[in-house]
Amino acid sequence: MCYVCNQLIKEMGCYLALIGSDDEMEVDRLERQIAYFDSLGKEYGLVYSDMSMMDENGILVEKSWFKSKGVVPKEGDVFEPLLRDQFRFPSPSIIYRSEVFKIVGEYDERLKTG
Repeated sequence: MCYVCNQLIKEMGCYLALIGSDDEMEVDRLERQIAYFDSLGKEYGLVYSDMSMMDENGILVEKSWFKSKGVVPKEGDVFEPLLRDQFRFPSPSIIYRSEVFKIVGEYDERLKTG
């Protein structure tokens, strides 16, 4: 998985949104997130949102991932809270600005992800 992500990073344009084969996204998700991204300063490296969860039959199980996990969404500089408070992003909702990977580097391909 990390190898594939690194290949995508090498070929990406301005933004990167990863989505798993078992995830679905709303039709206008990228349009809305990119519009929001464009309204922010260049110092913002990622945008995320809440997400819903469905079972294997497509039945809505949880309308809000944030509420189900007891997570209060963070805004602004979230790096320190991410480390200090173990804040978790709903990963299928994240969209990254390409400059992020120029600063932090690529994925560590020695790591295993699910």
